[in-house]
Formats: sequence, C-alpha cells, structure tokens
Amino acid sequence: RAALAGHSMGAAVALEAALAAPDRVTGLALVGAGARLRVAPAMLAGLAEAPDEAIERLVTAMFPEPSAHLRAAAVAEYRRDPARLRADLLACDGWDVRARLSALSCPAAVVCGELDALTPPRLASELAGLLDGAALTLLPRVGHVPMLEAPAETVAALRAWAARL
Repeated sequence: RAALAGHSMGAAVALEAALAAPDRVTGLALVGAGARLRVAPAMLAGLAEAPDEAIERLVTAMFPEPSAHLRAAAVAEYRRDPARLRADLLACDGWDVRARLSALSCPAAVVCGELDALTPPRLASELAGLLDGAALTLLPRVGHVPMLEAPAETVAALRAWAARL
C-alpha cells in the first residue's frame, strides 16, 4: 500500500494507478491536476513545426508574471528535447477519468495555482468534487508549478493531506 503524489501528467499517472488498484492506494496528492486533460491543437502543431516559439508560449502560460523568473530554466529544459515534450502532451491530450473516479475513496488533496492556465482552477475544482472528501487548495498568484512558485504553501497543503492519512 502506498500514498501517491503527482504533478500535472504525473497526477494523471497517480490517478490511473489508483484506479487500477484502489485497495493499494492510501491517499492521493494531485498538484496542477484535472480529471481530464486537453492540449490546444495549435500547441501540438507548433511543437512539430516551430518548437522554439511553441515552447516560449507554453512556458509563458505555465509561469505567470509573479513567477516569470522561472521561465528561462523551463525553456532551456524543454528545448533539449521538444519531441519528447510533444509526445508527453500528446499522451495527455484527450485523457479523461471523470466517469471512473467514484471508485476511489482514499483521502485526496488537489493543489492548484489560481493563475494556472494549463490545468485551470475549474478543472482542479471539478477533480476535487469527483473525489469523495478531497481537499482543494487554490494558491493565489501561482501558475502551473506550485512546488516551484510557492513551495511553502504547497508543502503546507501536502502536510495537511498527509495528516489525514
């Protein structure tokens, strides 16, 4: 048995693992997550046709102004392998577990930045509503990567979740 945590696509992996073996999962911590994921077709096309420009747009969306200082490192990382980034986003596009989440009953935390443009608060709220008793934490002035943008607040939300386990 284990508690699982994940961010974005990692949260989707954690949810899939929990759905595959709900009796083995004691809790879920889902950061920058939704019960469904979509990727703009223009982003997928851009990563195939003009990856540098698409990566700039993606990273700008990931890190809003309060966290703009984090953009350069993310751009550099994604530019190392834009094909892998595109493959990751293709894997996310169309993923949807909303109809299956009633099978889960473990304590869950959903943490989302209020400025998250990739998995916006409405998707985090939907996810929390579909997970029985999930705690939703919306972090102000934070985008898609709360653990980098607001580490203390993210840790506090995860500690509160861990105390429920």
